[in-house]
Amino acid sequence: MMVFVLQQATGVVFVLGFSTYFFELAGFADNNAFNLGVGMTAIGVVRNLLTFYTVNCFGCHFLFNWGIVACTIILLLISFIWIGNTNQNAKWAVSAFTIIYNFVYQISIGPLGYVIFAEISSAKLHSKTVSIGIWTNSLCGLIANIVIPYL
Repeated sequence: MMVFVLQQATGVVFVLGFSTYFFELAGFADNNAFNLGVGMTAIGVVRNLLTFYTVNCFGCHFLFNWGIVACTIILLLISFIWIGNTNQNAKWAVSAFTIIYNFVYQISIGPLGYVIFAEISSAKLHSKTVSIGIWTNSLCGLIANIVIPYL
């Protein structure tokens, strides 16, 4: 179940769920923020489909662990850029790293959480384990969606 908790703890709700609002806070016009949000969704769809290939090349656990480390580093870079600068270049750097975060998340943590979780349970308890895990993911996502707007 920690696989699903880690999915929510890596900032996915903030970066993917509130990306359009985040781009508006960064200083983009409403239509540009919306276009960036749609672009992030398109990147996620394409990247999820290409994950089938990358899993065969690198393996689930390697990609998942690498994804957690990479997403953490990218979020730290976003926060350091956000704190330090308010100019036009910082706005574009923050949006670029947000899109890179989306790319890394969709290649690693996003789809592979379900793969890893499905393969660790025994055959007898498989359906119960997966249902409890998805319930945990939904609960953590609900909590994150409630808490993040207040931050």
